[in-house]
Amino acid sequence: MLPIGYRGGSLRAAKSIAKGIAFQTHKQNADIQVVFSYAKEGKYNLHLEFDDLIAAGIQLRETVWEVCSKSTLSALATLVGIDKTNLEYEQYCVPTDGANDFFDCDFWLIVSDRLPAPLFPMRKYACLIFDYIQRYVPEIFGDNSLLWETQVANLFYTVQKSSKVFVTTPSTRADMISYAGVDEARIQLLEMEFHPIESRDTQIGSSLPADYVLWATNAASHKNHVNALESFEIYTQELKGRLHLVLTGVGTRYLDPRNKFPNEDPMLQPPQIQYFREKIRQNPKLQNKVHILGNVSDSMFAGLIKTARFLWHPAIYDNGTFSVVEAAYLGTPSLSARYPAMEYINQKFDLNLQFFDPLNQGSAAEALMNMETQAKLIRLPEQSNLLQRDWKALSLERYQAILELVS
Repeated sequence: MLPIGYRGGSLRAAKSIAKGIAFQTHKQNADIQVVFSYAKEGKYNLHLEFDDLIAAGIQLRETVWEVCSKSTLSALATLVGIDKTNLEYEQYCVPTDGANDFFDCDFWLIVSDRLPAPLFPMRKYACLIFDYIQRYVPEIFGDNSLLWETQVANLFYTVQKSSKVFVTTPSTRADMISYAGVDEARIQLLEMEFHPIESRDTQIGSSLPADYVLWATNAASHKNHVNALESFEIYTQELKGRLHLVLTGVGTRYLDPRNKFPNEDPMLQPPQIQYFREKIRQNPKLQNKVHILGNVSDSMFAGLIKTARFLWHPAIYDNGTFSVVEAAYLGTPSLSARYPAMEYINQKFDLNLQFFDPLNQGSAAEALMNMETQAKLIRLPEQSNLLQRDWKALSLERYQAILELVS
């Protein structure tokens, strides 16, 4: 179950787990049906974005996560055997698919805990949690303190009531214990996997520069837009760096001042996006050097990686990006901000990442300059080694973990 209309890495991770479980059910000749729940808000193109799930025989269900009052759910609580005196919140959310509302599923695996309200526990479930970015970048929830308190309560209740919490990095495991208050006995660290992507595009686009660094990002606060842009400005104007900057990712089209922001009230625009747009608008040199593509297909993204001088990842904190693994698979090195999850990915995949301090603009600019000349000399892992950690190679671990909980 993917409760938010994610794209990019979160969507690929959720699909990989579903495909891995389906792959093992066929291999083990098990009588198990895998269902994939996607949020209606995502407005997905099913045949474009879920063709791999359809090919794997996975049933797709469009889902709306409805927020209901405790009194409305009173009859449902009796039906599923829940003691109503244990319902401590006034509102809960339930997934609805217009048919069975997932009552026909024995077990739910919820990828992400970003639910609109605490989950009404009508089925046994587990959570796969990638990170708690808000612990390190509080502004990700904005300035509304009430929203902050409500969101955190939702996240913690849902994971604390789950049968199991899966994580993919030691840093998130530590946060799960010390921040979310989950008993460490109910947390399982899964091996990190990645899903190789290939480019089927014969040409990436004649409008792109011949020599560029690729920044795969999104519009969220933790992606460090302000420091990154100012670092690139120093690299370009003070250090006389020659490379262009190509941006891609969900929501990045709104970083381009030529694109109208969807909400006309400037007070509701994230401040880092306002700053980024204004900085580009006022600086003709940046207008010439920064190319914002918005979200692109996986195939085009692979093509952009293959032709980039290197991949740049200047985020402040998260669970790490698999873009650096995809880049290494396609023969492109990466320059990454140094924080625990990225160091863990570097060690697990033997990527030989080049690190820098994402909050030090001068240091970041110098790191860009060094990569301009040294990128081609960086050793990368063999594709065959990376494929030993793809979703199919690690599917048995996930299948066994889920089967144990279902049983």
